Order: sequence, then C-alpha cells, then structure tokens
Amino acid sequence: MVALPPEIWLYIFDFLTNKNEIYRLISVNRIFLEVGLNLYWKNVIMSTGFENIEKTMHTLKRLSDPFITNRVKKLEIDFRYFKPAKPSTPISYMASTRNQGNQKSLKISMTKPLVDRILSTFRRRRSIPAPASHDTVPPPRSWPELVSRIIQALPECRNVNDLRLDWMDIPSSYDPKVVLRDLWSWSPIAPNLKALSLAGDLAFYQAFTETMPLFPKLASLRINLSRNYSVPNPLMSDSSVLLNHVIPFINAISLNLQFPCVRSFTTWVGLSAFFNNLPVLPVLHNLSIFLYVDWSPEDLCSLYLFLDGCQSNTLQYLDLELDTSEREPLEDLSKTLLRLFTSTSRSFMNLHSLTISPTRTARAVDIIIAILQKTRTTIHKLHVRERVFNSEELSVLDMLAEKLPRLRTLSVIANRRPIFSEEEQLDFGDGMTEAPICYTPLGSLEDQVYVSKSRLNRMTIRRSDDGSLDVDNKFRTT
Repeated sequence: MVALPPEIWLYIFDFLTNKNEIYRLISVNRIFLEVGLNLYWKNVIMSTGFENIEKTMHTLKRLSDPFITNRVKKLEIDFRYFKPAKPSTPISYMASTRNQGNQKSLKISMTKPLVDRILSTFRRRRSIPAPASHDTVPPPRSWPELVSRIIQALPECRNVNDLRLDWMDIPSSYDPKVVLRDLWSWSPIAPNLKALSLAGDLAFYQAFTETMPLFPKLASLRINLSRNYSVPNPLMSDSSVLLNHVIPFINAISLNLQFPCVRSFTTWVGLSAFFNNLPVLPVLHNLSIFLYVDWSPEDLCSLYLFLDGCQSNTLQYLDLELDTSEREPLEDLSKTLLRLFTSTSRSFMNLHSLTISPTRTARAVDIIIAILQKTRTTIHKLHVRERVFNSEELSVLDMLAEKLPRLRTLSVIANRRPIFSEEEQLDFGDGMTEAPICYTPLGSLEDQVYVSKSRLNRMTIRRSDDGSLDVDNKFRTT
C-alpha cells in the first residue's frame, strides 16, 4: 500500500460519485474504515414499533460501544406503541413471524436452534468455548421496558447535534411527560443540540415544553402538529397549548432560530392564534410552511401578516406548500398569495429559492408572474408544484426568464414533450442529443415543446404521476 497522508485519501474519497462505494473500500486502509464507519453511524434511527424491535435491539447493542456512539451525529427516535407479548412467546419470535407473513423469516427462526447445535459441535471439536449467555440481549417484554432501554443508551451519545422525536398513536395511559423527563435527565446532548424535529399531538408538545432543558445552540426547529384522537373535544385546548407552550418555546430560541419549519395536516389547529403570536426572527434564513388545513379568513390574514413581516435581508429560502384538507381549489388562498407577492413592502427582496403550492387555481399564472417580478434580481431557483402548464403559459414563463439574470433552475410540470433546437443540443448519453420519448399509460406524448438551454445549468426531465413531464429548465415554445 502506498503511504499517503490522510488528507490525500480524504481528497480521493471526495471524488467518489457514489458515497456508498466507501463500504467496499474499508479494507484498503484505516482512513477509509474511519470514513465508512462515520457515514454508517452518522444517523441512527430507533423505533419502538412492533416491526422494528429486533433492529432497535441490535442498534442498542452496538451503541453500548463508545467506539460507535462517538460517531453518532443525528439521532431519531420514533415512539410507536406495541402490545406486550405473552410471557411464553418471545417478542423476537413474534416479530419474525408477523412481518407480512414472511415464510423466510419463519423458516429462519425455526431452524436457528439446529444451527446453534451444529455450531456448538464445531466449537467443542476446536476447543472454542461457546459465547456466554449474558452476551445476548433478551428482548423487551413491554413497551415501557423498550423505551427505558433506549433512554439508558443515550448518555454515551455525546456528539449528537441533531435530534428527532416522533410521538404518534401512543395510548393516553402513557404520559409523554414521564418519558421526556427521563430522556433529558439521562441525555447529555441538549447543550450541543443545533437541530430539533418534533412530531406529535398537542399533549406531546405540552409535555415537551414542561420538561425541556435549555437549548443554547438550537438554530433549526421542525414542528409537525397532528390530531390527538384521545381528546374528546380538541377544540377546547388547542389554542391554549399553542399560546401557552409552543409560542413561548419558539420565543425563547428566536434569537438563534434560522431554519423554522411548521407542518400540519390537522383542520382544528388554531393557525390564526399561532401566526399572530409568532415572534420576530432576526436571523431567519430558511422558512418552510407545509399546511393542509381548512383556511379561514382569519387564518389567511394572520399568515399574510407573518410572511409580509419576515426579515427580508436574511430570508433566502422559502417553501410554501399550502392547500385545503378537502383538496379543493381555494380562491381565497390564491388571492392571499397574490396580494403577498404584489405588495409594495420590501419582503422577499433577498429571496434565492422558492417552492410554492398550490397553483391549481385560475390565478396560478398571475401568482408566478408576481413572484418573478418581485424577486427578479435575486431568485436562483423556482419550483412550482401541482400545476401542469400549457404552451401559452410556458411562453409567458419563457419571456420572463429572459429578464431574470440570476435564475438557474425553473422547475415546472409541462404537458408536452421537450425537444431541443439544433444549435443547443444537449448530450443525454450514448450519443443521444434529444430527450427520449416517455411512454405513459396514455401512450407517447406527441406534442413537443422547444427548450432553450440558455443560462440554466440544470437540465433534468422527469415524468410525473399523471404522465406529464417535469422539466428543470427555461422553456421555449413554438
């Protein structure tokens, strides 16, 4: 083996287009081994769901080794409920036989004793002692026992800076406050935590804010609100939880919060009170809002005021995926978006990237035009979702793209097959200079759209679920 400094080997690793290739190179030298282990254990996911118990137990066993736990940077814990197993039936056996009626798993679990006997025979002949019984970790007998084992493994995860907690479909008899209090008392990661993702019902958020420690370095917060089916009348408590627990938590970290994300597919959450009371985020850099709810006029007004008041000098990336829970076009929402991007305020004056939905209404093209006009000197990337553009609309986008000096990626869905002018042919591999015909259940797409390469440095063509083509480029129609 050629003796090279570690920096050279790391430089060679950077040239691997597929980073998974590193796992085939771990035997080359110590550097590749370290890099491979770091990649493999960088993100650890543990779930308390029934079908994931065996994998979680294996992960817990590996996390008992500091050689492994020191490499963990992101930790994801999915709290899913499973019913306790019968005393005579090990959970590991039940899990292996329950997974979609998998005959292979059943066969392996039944033949394992025979394999163990054969291995023990070879060990006796070679005078190699069999592993002690304490080397194997017994499966948990209950959901609280599995949760306790996960929490007890956290003290060794000292380098974690990204944490995701998912609390879904847990019976109300299990108090999330007890679990979270134990988690923070055992875990040393709070002082170094930079990213936090939470998903659960409002009872979970209340328990979280009542037990959480300080997060002095937290810069990214992801909130996913879900319905609490165990509450008979959630309308009585959702606003109070948002105002008295969630909003104060966001306010406490607002000075450092750069990457907030709010998600909800729940129709009863009080969005008006939520947006009206959100604090000013002075270092806001990336804002993501995914809300599929029944929008009231009060909700739309509060959303408009919040977005219009965002820090224009720091906000560069914006994801707005807004829709109704009934999947019906909502003209009031379109009017709010159009008003937002046609206002005379200085909001979005430094925006580099925008992903927007819905665009299925009649005002969709007007909204896109308003966006491009407002961000014409700064926009680098625009992704329009859920809207299939016809040739006339593409012509408008093409005309505007000529006047956007920094635009590099325009992602829309077209209803025609793109081809390229002869002077701007692109290489698609194997000598092809024209995009291959995409066959769909409706047959080949006969209509054609001429695409100009122009300034854009991205060219990807994808077929959408409805048979149309998703094209990242500037469009030129004939």
